[in-house]
Amino acid sequence: EIVDEIQSEVEKINKHLESQPRLTAAVLEDEGGSYRVYGEDTLGGNVAVNGGAELAVGKHGENGNISAEDLIAVNPDAIFMVWYDGYSVGDVDYAGEHVVKLITEDPKFASLDAVKNGRVYPINLSGIYCSGMRTLDGILDVSKNLYPELYQD
Repeated sequence: EIVDEIQSEVEKINKHLESQPRLTAAVLEDEGGSYRVYGEDTLGGNVAVNGGAELAVGKHGENGNISAEDLIAVNPDAIFMVWYDGYSVGDVDYAGEHVVKLITEDPKFASLDAVKNGRVYPINLSGIYCSGMRTLDGILDVSKNLYPELYQD
């Protein structure tokens, strides 16, 4: 049942995207000076792709950390910042919604399209890493943020 539900949602997303380009996205975890990339060779990247994202970083074999300069150079349409309970950078707790501040409140990222257009989102690690039954949650986190029109009643 769970697999059928995931497959049904992915089919819905793909059908919606037949007539429009996929938005580019980066799925990142701030590691205090560099950013861990959840790319195509990771579950997190796979979840994002199935949620309708075109990964801006983390193509096959490119899952190393990136710098702020690398992120600015790729300028994704959206950024998903990974968080989990107890997540902190330095001495600051960035769990939940607060994780977006790592990008939106940093002046060096002000030129990013994702920042200018309000497309920096928190994404819980539980939906993109060892997610099991929560995999659909991760897919929906991505697709509902990238394509909210798909979920309007």
